[in-house]
Amino acid sequence: MAAAMIHEADWPHRICPLWTYLKYPFISRQRQESPGKIQRKSLEYLMANILVIDDEPSIRGLLKEVLVKAGHRVFEAEDGRKGLTLYQQEAVDLVIMDLLMPETDGLEATLQLTREYLDAKVIAITGAQGDHNFLDVAKLFGARRTFEKPFDINKLLQAVNEELAVG
Repeated sequence: MAAAMIHEADWPHRICPLWTYLKYPFISRQRQESPGKIQRKSLEYLMANILVIDDEPSIRGLLKEVLVKAGHRVFEAEDGRKGLTLYQQEAVDLVIMDLLMPETDGLEATLQLTREYLDAKVIAITGAQGDHNFLDVAKLFGARRTFEKPFDINKLLQAVNEELAVG
């Protein structure tokens, strides 16, 4: 009786699907898409769902205006707690999050989001000028990009497009 050959690519993830959870215990679950919702993995789709979480209505309004003109659908939340709830309810492709907010701040929300949903894409923004500690911590907590207010809206839009292009 011949022994079965196990390819290195098959081990350990295909042989033991729990390996990922044993190796990475902080992973709680993958994001579950609702039936009928389309996953946007490339720029083939012109419209992406973007969640803007900021306590300043003027910043939310500016970002919404620019992102809608760029062809995206925008959801808004004024704090991290409401933003997390919206993220769970909607099929969000990207989150733009302020770090300093009342209720649940952006750092805590970023950490929760990236721990709970492995595919969460977060761009962090903050008005704490001169103190890059917030931005560094946001990157450690899972933010893919960071911007300091006031930011160049064209550079932010470019970062949004680049993050959406990454699968």
